Amino acid sequence: MTQDQKDSHIRQWIQDVWISTGKLLEREENSRRRQEDLEFRIREDQAANKRALDHCAYLETVVTELEKKRLQHESSLNHLNEQQWVLHQDLIQERTKVKELEGRVESQYSVNEALLRAITQTESNDFSPLNLQQILLENERQRELISTLQSTLNAREATVRYLQMAFHETSQDRCSDCSWGSDTESFLSESGTSLSHESRNSRDGSTTPPANSQKSGV
Repeated sequence: MTQDQKDSHIRQWIQDVWISTGKLLEREENSRRRQEDLEFRIREDQAANKRALDHCAYLETVVTELEKKRLQHESSLNHLNEQQWVLHQDLIQERTKVKELEGRVESQYSVNEALLRAITQTESNDFSPLNLQQILLENERQRELISTLQSTLNAREATVRYLQMAFHETSQDRCSDCSWGSDTESFLSESGTSLSHESRNSRDGSTTPPANSQKSGV
């Protein structure tokens, strides 16, 4: 092999090495870029995963709060049902009482009318103008008692209607805030106290007739 052939062979080898080195560097550069791209995607995936985990934790908190509200809601519904049943029973008793007192007033009115006619016809000494005034006062007191019981009955009916509306609204939105339960309980408590006071006064007035009523035969 001559020197020229050797030099040509060396130049060819150097050229091949140079080409191979260029391809290797290009391949390495592409690999580095792909690695950077993959690392960027990994960081994005990690950030997205962290956001998903945070959102899941938030949803778990929301579910826990909703479960608490649901339990409170069911408790409020049960309490409303009990209150409605009690008020319904009281309403039935008050209606019966009003009917009885209406009958008593009608009977008292008939007796008073008969006594007035007897006083007018016989002019008996047993019935003085004072006795007549007492009869009229007793008649007026019975009418006032009926009016009081009627007002009590109307108040209880209004309370029952309020409970029915609250129950209907609550059943439509079982996951809504049940803060109105405390307002309802306060309303029922105040109404129950007021109505119980009026009912006791009415019972006291109806069970102890005055002396002139007993004297007139009622």
